[in-house]
Amino acid sequence: MSFILLGIPGLENSHFWIAFLFCAMYVVAVVGNITILHIIRTDHTLHEPMYLFLAMLAVTDLVLSSSTQPKMLAILWFHAHEIEYHACLIQMFFIHAFSSVESGVLMAMALDRYVAICFPLRHSSILTPSTVGKLGAVVMMRGLLWVSPFCFMVSRMPFCPSQIIPQSYCEHMALLKLVCADTRVNRAYGLFVAFSVVGFDMIVITISYAMILRTVLGLPAGEARLKAFDDFLTQENLLHAQSSYTPENTRVDYYLPNGEQLNHPEMSASGNRSSHPMSFILLGIPGLENSHFWIAFLFCAMYVVAVVGNITILHIIRTDHTLHEPMYLFLAMLAVTDLVLSSSTQPKMLAILWFHAHKIEYHACLIQMFFIHAFSSVESGVLMAMALDRYVAICFPLRHSNILTPFAVGKLGAVVMMRGLLWVSPFCFMVSRMPFCPSQIIPQSYCEHMALLKLVCADTRVNRAYGLFVAFSMAGFDMIVITISYAMILRTVLGLPAGEARLKAFGTCASHVCVILAFYIPALFTFLTHRFGHRVPRVVHVMFANLYLLVPPMLNPIIYGVRTKQIRDRVIQGCCGKDP
Repeated sequence: MSFILLGIPGLENSHFWIAFLFCAMYVVAVVGNITILHIIRTDHTLHEPMYLFLAMLAVTDLVLSSSTQPKMLAILWFHAHEIEYHACLIQMFFIHAFSSVESGVLMAMALDRYVAICFPLRHSSILTPSTVGKLGAVVMMRGLLWVSPFCFMVSRMPFCPSQIIPQSYCEHMALLKLVCADTRVNRAYGLFVAFSVVGFDMIVITISYAMILRTVLGLPAGEARLKAFDDFLTQENLLHAQSSYTPENTRVDYYLPNGEQLNHPEMSASGNRSSHPMSFILLGIPGLENSHFWIAFLFCAMYVVAVVGNITILHIIRTDHTLHEPMYLFLAMLAVTDLVLSSSTQPKMLAILWFHAHKIEYHACLIQMFFIHAFSSVESGVLMAMALDRYVAICFPLRHSNILTPFAVGKLGAVVMMRGLLWVSPFCFMVSRMPFCPSQIIPQSYCEHMALLKLVCADTRVNRAYGLFVAFSMAGFDMIVITISYAMILRTVLGLPAGEARLKAFGTCASHVCVILAFYIPALFTFLTHRFGHRVPRVVHVMFANLYLLVPPMLNPIIYGVRTKQIRDRVIQGCCGKDP
């Protein structure tokens, strides 16, 4: 007996190419976690609770990813959809068991940060190696024992003739949907495990961070607070949630706040054409109209943080001549790009959500589209330039100042800027020459290329082809350069003799890696869902599209402000009025 794993239903024609992305992510996961384990194993100064828990997390991530990705790649690349019955049960066991283990390890890391910050003098006596080992063993046994009944209970159930699993791996709920019997007991036990494992861990983590926050806020010195926050911010970023959904093809109708019904543009007839509409209607976030007013407060807060943070970064770099180095000059370019990118969308977005100002003039829409795509391309280029800077700084430290002179930095920045502006300009020209359908409704909160193409009553294959060309030739090229740069950096760092030197080298790249992930992950999701994700719920798509233009500008100054000592010191000095 066997099952059929479909992979990613709805994207069958793109399976071959999507597999390259998954393969790259899997390689990064394997290489990164093995590197962490090797460094911790060989450097005895890292045999402390925090690093031991980090090693447990690395092992868990290796098992979790390796239990799914090889089969997933076989499905996407070689159409090996069939999976044997017992192999499916084993995969289900590993997925749920080590997901529970990972949750437990994150809880243990939160407890470690709580003891380290709230009881620093007793940290080594409380979390001894023996205690760490016992805690790790308990977390491991809890995951293995509590998940084991899943396999036993499922193996006792009769299955229906249909053996198709509409995803790329076996998991509990997917198998239950193939069972021809009452599954209430199985579902109840699944809920019990989820709430008793993940729920308990989240409660412990929340209480730990609440106690940490109270202790940190009670510290007298600003730098001491920042150091304490820095100790647990890294572990906080590891907390993540997974969600699943089964989208359905349903007709969607939209309503403005005055009650006027608006049909989705894709449902409109393609009859009468309007070559140049006077304006478009931006709906905001369809499906969450009743929450627009409150969502706007979140977006406004994020926008304020982005503006204040990036202006602060620019002011510090401009006034401190010791920071006129390549890394900080590129950071200044990134801050300017983030300011333009966020300011090109957020004021109008807030006007839509708060004041129902849904209308946007035709030429204003084209200008907004130009700024969004041009400066997204510029940001990608700046991230590539920063990766090159880290490569030269780590691989050729003695020649860094000779290779990346201020003149070279300026030329590289100019090339990145001109590339973004010139390659995106044809978007506006090509769209402005297209005839538009009567429907002028854009079901999101800003104008961008693919959203406008959906309103065109003509053949848009040339526009779409050029959009793909620009995306792959710029973002694709930049990602290749970034990947190669960090591969060379990794090879150089692993060749360093001292563990402390390795950690210092990795530390100089940590901020940049976080910024890259914050930019490319939502950007890639938005790009793929626009072209292939027709079954993705529109509210998910629109929310990611909004966060793609807001989260990176907000996070970038925070990441560099917290992780970069020179900038952090200047912020403390400016806020406290004294030297840090």
